[in-house]
Amino acid sequence: FEKRDLMVIRGLKLENRPNPFSDHTQVHFEIPDRGQNDVPVLMRVYNINGQVVKTLVHQNMRPGRYTLLWNSDQDDGGQVSDGIYLLELRTHEDREAIRISVVK
Repeated sequence: FEKRDLMVIRGLKLENRPNPFSDHTQVHFEIPDRGQNDVPVLMRVYNINGQVVKTLVHQNMRPGRYTLLWNSDQDDGGQVSDGIYLLELRTHEDREAIRISVVK
């Protein structure tokens, strides 16, 4: 084995609290350090039909831990309704998704 074969590279981490939530939730995520300065990051919320309701992040970011607040708004300015949504975090190398529940 070479040394690089024994390295453990952690993937993306994604969670939100509280879940379920009514008005807002904190989204905590981590971009792993793989020796890159800036990583293209895309975080979106999808409804059960697979449609994007909100883009939370669409920019280059440095590896590290981040927290953002989502107040259950949609890209069109409205509010999401009760239901289950998919929160997805993507980079060019990784993808992580979790279910989130909105209860109003």
